[in-house]
Amino acid sequence: SRQRHRRQHSRARALLRLLCMNAGVRVHHETIETALWPDADAEASARNLHVAIAALRRALEPAAMRGSFQLLRRDGDAYVFDVPPGSEVDILRFERAIAAGRLARKRGDHAAALGAYQESLDLYRGDLLPEDGPAEWVADRREACRLTVVEATQAVAELLLARGDAAGAARTCAMGLQIERYHDPLWRLLIEARDKAGDQGAASRARLGYDRMLAELGVSGATGNSLL
Repeated sequence: SRQRHRRQHSRARALLRLLCMNAGVRVHHETIETALWPDADAEASARNLHVAIAALRRALEPAAMRGSFQLLRRDGDAYVFDVPPGSEVDILRFERAIAAGRLARKRGDHAAALGAYQESLDLYRGDLLPEDGPAEWVADRREACRLTVVEATQAVAELLLARGDAAGAARTCAMGLQIERYHDPLWRLLIEARDKAGDQGAASRARLGYDRMLAELGVSGATGNSLL
């Protein structure tokens, strides 16, 4: 029936998203079943996975014969999704760029760090897989990405400020604060960048925004004094 087909299609899409997040890594079938069908019993979740695997393989490799699938392989009790040649998974690129930025900055290679961190910001398109809502299998990774991109905005702002690009640092701080309004270091960096850019009106607005944020948290004290 049409409704059954839609269910199968939905399950296959959810499975693809989960496997893409773990591309190249063995994912045990029980991990998949628990993630995608947490309320189903063992028999039902195993059946759901079997149907979803079959549907996804038909979509990915329609001409492949049984046992010759290359992209979605069975490996013992686990499945492995190999990204097709020429394709990339943006979340994995994002995480690699963050790792490269951290490593370069630790080595003191600020130019490489800035490039890697900026690449991660260019890749970020908002919350990870919002269509999957609060599903546990994606919620933790989504929050980790969100916190990591805030880390990246702070790093980029600090690096830009150090090389004299106060305006660029301020723009980057503003981007980070759109994601995490209550990130204190970004507010401080924003105010410093606005001051160094010589835009007193923008600096004043940044101070007022910082004060409002502190007030929302019940923290007393005004910018421009010992808090800064």
